[in-house]
Amino acid sequence: MKIKFFFAVVTVGLCARYFSTNSWNCDNPTLDPIRKGKLLEQAESDLSPPFSSRFSLANYKIPESYNMSRLPSKRIPFVFFHQRKAGGTSTRHLLVKWAHENQLKAWIPCFPTTGANESTTPTPCETYVTPHKRDDEYPELYAGHLFFSSFIRTLVVGHLGEGISEADLKPPKHNNYTCFTSFREPISRIQSCYNFRFIQQASNTTKPKQFSELTPEEVSTYLVTGRSRYGEGCLNEPMRMFSDYGMNEDTVNNLHAQPDAVINHALRQTITRAGTCIVGIMERCDDTQKALMKHMPSVAPFFRCSLHRKRGRVKKGTLDGKQSEAVAEAAKYEAEIYKLANKILDLQMQ
Repeated sequence: MKIKFFFAVVTVGLCARYFSTNSWNCDNPTLDPIRKGKLLEQAESDLSPPFSSRFSLANYKIPESYNMSRLPSKRIPFVFFHQRKAGGTSTRHLLVKWAHENQLKAWIPCFPTTGANESTTPTPCETYVTPHKRDDEYPELYAGHLFFSSFIRTLVVGHLGEGISEADLKPPKHNNYTCFTSFREPISRIQSCYNFRFIQQASNTTKPKQFSELTPEEVSTYLVTGRSRYGEGCLNEPMRMFSDYGMNEDTVNNLHAQPDAVINHALRQTITRAGTCIVGIMERCDDTQKALMKHMPSVAPFFRCSLHRKRGRVKKGTLDGKQSEAVAEAAKYEAEIYKLANKILDLQMQ
C-alpha cells in the first residue's frame, strides 16, 4: 500500500516498530512526557537547571581561521550550514554571487557547480551529505542543509592532504575551515516551517489546517508526528544540522522523549560545533553583518538584511496563549540553543 500522506500519519505498525526505541505513545503521541512503564522513566525528568545556564562560554574564543581576511581555499574551505526557515535561501544566492566574483569552486545544492570546471547541471536540492571521495577538484565553498558530521568527513578526506600522517590521527582543528550559520527565534521558525513545508509545499490535495488554526493539543501532536514530503519534521533544526542525531529524524524531532544523556549530548554537540562558525541571528541582522565584517570581511558585502528570496505564501496568523505555550514546550531545547547562540554573537562582536 502506498503512503500518500506524510503529515501526522502514524500507522499502528510504525508505532509498534518505533515505540521501544523512540518512546512514541500510539494512543496519544503528545509532547508531554509519557508516564507509562519503566521503559520511559528516563524521559520523564526535564533538564534542570536549563542547559543554557549550565553550558559555560567563559573560555569561548573565535577560531584562529577567522583572524584573517583571505578567501576560502581547498586547504581551508568555507561552509554555510543552512538551517531551514532562518533566512538561508537568500544567503545561498548571495554566496553563489560571491563565488562567481572571486572565481571560487562552490558546491551548493540547487545550483550548478562554479569554478574552473563550471557545470550547467545543478546539484540536486535534496542533497544533505557533502562529497567524500578523494578528488583534486574539491570545492572551496559549500552551502546547504548539510550535516556537520558529513562535512567533517569531507574535510578529512578532501582537504587535509594525501597520505597517512600524525595529523590524520587527530580530529580536525577549528582552523581547518571557516563557516557561517544563522539562527531564528524558535516559535517563529517552527510556525514558518509548518506553513511552508506542510501546507505550501504539500503534494496532497487535502491541505492540513494552518498553524494558527490548530488546537494546542494538535500543535503538540503534529509537531512530533508530522513529516514533510522530504521526510522531516520542524522541531530542533539546530540539532538536526549539528548533532550526530541529525540523520535520525525520529530522535531529533522527538528529542524531548529521549533520555537526559541523549538530550545533553545533542545540545552540547550543537552549540559547540555551531560555535566554530560565525553565528548569525535572523532577528539581529545588523549585528550579524557587523560580526561578518569583523571576522570575514570578504563575504560580508554579500550578506544583505533586505534580501528575502523565499517568502511564504501561507498567511502566518497569530497564536493565542495556549497555542504559544504548546509550541514553546515543543521548542524548549531549541530555545536553549537559541539563547546560547545570541551570547556567542555578542562575544563575536566584541
